[in-house]
Amino acid sequence: MPIKVAASSTFIAVSWVAPQDGGSPIRGYNIYLNGILAGNVGWNGYQFNISSSLTAGVTYYITVLAYNDVGSGNQSDSVSIIAGKVPSAPINVRLLKQNATSISITWTIPDNGGSPITTYKIYSDQNTLGVTFTEIISSTGLVTNYTITTGITTNLAY
Repeated sequence: MPIKVAASSTFIAVSWVAPQDGGSPIRGYNIYLNGILAGNVGWNGYQFNISSSLTAGVTYYITVLAYNDVGSGNQSDSVSIIAGKVPSAPINVRLLKQNATSISITWTIPDNGGSPITTYKIYSDQNTLGVTFTEIISSTGLVTNYTITTGITTNLAY
């Protein structure tokens, strides 16, 4: 039975196609993580999410087996996947231009930790006596630059 897996830092999604039933209807499926039963689903389930304390960067091995009234079938071939981790910080962050009404910045896309980067959050600090960062934008996609055009105060360091 071929299985597919996808991982993030918090769960592994497992899906499969039903195998031949051997002449007796399939009653359910057992899903194994590193050889230990992680859970099961009924006869009409073809997917399962494993969300037990994953460690980023660790390789996990998943197998699935079907069972019916006669007994358990053979486990599927093992499929391995590495749990994701949070991405590194953007690198080469630079000021492109600044004027009285806008600040343009650019950066290089960092290591994504094994999962696509979906959002960049840009923060600014206008407090010269301490660090009080305020989120000014949550940008989606693989952007590598942004121009801030609101909340800019003339003659203030950012």
